[in-house]
Amino acid sequence: MDKAKLLELARKAQLQYGSDEEPLVSVVKFAELVQADEREACAKVVEQAGSDGYGTLAAAAMIRARSEK
Repeated sequence: MDKAKLLELARKAQLQYGSDEEPLVSVVKFAELVQADEREACAKVVEQAGSDGYGTLAAAAMIRARSEK
């Protein structure tokens, strides 16, 4: 997630942070952990939704690969 999007979401969540970026370090880490957990949950749903040969395993792998970007 880029910094602008993170700041937008932090404002929407009414997170309290100062003008310096140091407090955002923990917010960034938290966002990364939430994203990784959600990707894994989505990948598991995709895996369970279909059978081999219908692209579900490939789709799950692509979801998981997003964490490498």
